[in-house]
Amino acid sequence: MRMLAAQPEWHRLFFEFSVHAARNPDFRAQLVERYRVLRGRLAQLLAQRAKRLGIEPAVPPEDIAAMAFAMANGMALERLLEPEAVPEAMFGDMLAIFFTGLRARAGVPPPPEGSR
Repeated sequence: MRMLAAQPEWHRLFFEFSVHAARNPDFRAQLVERYRVLRGRLAQLLAQRAKRLGIEPAVPPEDIAAMAFAMANGMALERLLEPEAVPEAMFGDMLAIFFTGLRARAGVPPPPEGSR
């Protein structure tokens, strides 16, 4: 949410690119290529973190990255449309709930309170 506040034009521009990509297959291919690189990097970071923690992910890191991107984009859209309904802490709370659910699905207990 700090990034959204610091660079509000980024998501506006991303959504404009997305609409253009939906109508232009050549542009869509270019945008998707860049988007996949970003998602792939997040998946690598998630896989590395799971390995460091000794956790076997219950969901493939590539899927987790896609879900995180979808949540971030949805939250950005909500914040652009109705900023007063989306407090700055909401995205962090949503991710904490999401990752708590993933840990539970993998049979891993939550981290001690205050260690996040």
